[in-house]
Amino acid sequence: MSRVPSVARSVTARRASALAVVAALGVAGVGATAAMAEAPAAPVVTAVVPQCPDDGDLPPVSPDFPAFTDDSVAVYVEGDFVATENAAESEGLNVVMGDATFERPGIFNVGSVGVGSGIVPSPGSTMLAVGGDMTVAAAGSVDVGANVYDEDGELAGGAVRVGGTLDSAERVETNNAPLESDLGAAATAPYADFGGEIDAVSTALVAQDDTGTVTRDGNQLRLVGDGVSGDQVFTVTAEELNGATEMYFSDVPAGAGVVVNVIGGPVEIAPNYWAVDGVQVNNPSSESFGNLTAALMWNFADATDVSIGRNDQFMGSILVPEGDLTTTTSTNGRVLVGGDYTMAGSGTEHHNYPWTPGFPCVPPGPTPTPTPTPTPTVTPTPTPTPTVTPTPTPTPTPTPTVTPTPTVTPTPTVTPSVTPTPTPTTEVLGETLPWTGADVLPWLGGGLLLVLAGTGAVLLARRHQH
Repeated sequence: MSRVPSVARSVTARRASALAVVAALGVAGVGATAAMAEAPAAPVVTAVVPQCPDDGDLPPVSPDFPAFTDDSVAVYVEGDFVATENAAESEGLNVVMGDATFERPGIFNVGSVGVGSGIVPSPGSTMLAVGGDMTVAAAGSVDVGANVYDEDGELAGGAVRVGGTLDSAERVETNNAPLESDLGAAATAPYADFGGEIDAVSTALVAQDDTGTVTRDGNQLRLVGDGVSGDQVFTVTAEELNGATEMYFSDVPAGAGVVVNVIGGPVEIAPNYWAVDGVQVNNPSSESFGNLTAALMWNFADATDVSIGRNDQFMGSILVPEGDLTTTTSTNGRVLVGGDYTMAGSGTEHHNYPWTPGFPCVPPGPTPTPTPTPTPTVTPTPTPTPTVTPTPTPTPTPTPTVTPTPTVTPTPTVTPSVTPTPTPTTEVLGETLPWTGADVLPWLGGGLLLVLAGTGAVLLARRHQH
């Protein structure tokens, strides 16, 4: 696994605002909004906002597009991905290490969507990467980065990189961004270590001690926190979870990250009601929707088959490191799958939200902006300097000849003083910058210190190289 620099944000800041649900709940939702089978609406044309949303202030699902920028992975599939004929769209950066098949007879949106969180990748960046072959239905098309404009008001779209063959380039619209196929391993090279990272995260999460309790009462699953811990951890067996349709969270402190570790499998659930302290939160247009979603992670640690459905809204990120996932409902958060992923259902959508404690939003890097600026500035300065210097130098030749003699004497004296100074500096940087996801997996002090920017920020750094 390559070692990469961490650019994680303050964990304290994350805890202070990752879940502002309890304090922010003012109006109860009027019911879950089921995904609609109609073709997805076209996003509103505006320039992408080059920043991440503030923790605790995540946007709801709406047609307001785009709201923010996120260059981290939204959907990751280690195996094959299939979007069935009635699936509609997938927001954010989608990475498929195997084959990708789009069966929809109409338009399937990737990267940017008609109605979503509005948190999309940078204009013109890769929004769909496929390691194997990519197939698009004869009567369908894949629209990537639709209506994503840069700061100059130019349509920039989203790039598509395919390692194998692309059977229908004419049915893939990238909106002025590159479309490449037959790239081999290069297509998904920036994400080569991602599978190992999600495995490590899942293992670390399931090893944590519970801070709350879980009980099943009919079709209701009740998760009661301890009311004080900065990070709330729950464990439930697949047997306890299967068939539950209503999720009730209580005694979860404002600002806490929430992890639900699911042990065993197979798993089959179809929730249609979510509440925090008795207040419904699964109305996608409510202000609380994005905050709960960004704080919640479902870790299906060892299930080989996970099925989530009901043509509704599933809240929270989904982590299935060891198995296959099938969804027949809209998803919200990150979807990270170690096996195959089948996106089914009627009009189902994926809405991109970060999992703030561990797979955070990664804003566009400022690297390209400062790079060209110092280059021209420094260039003219040294140019005239060396030109004038050599002219007077040859004239007083005998004078400098005598000068180096006494100069050599103090030189060794100064050398030992200067040498140790840069040496420790170099060693410190060398030990601090490089890291791997496994180096930061422990939750220090019982807190959710899963500073896994390597799963997001690293990809951003590598993508700038392509």
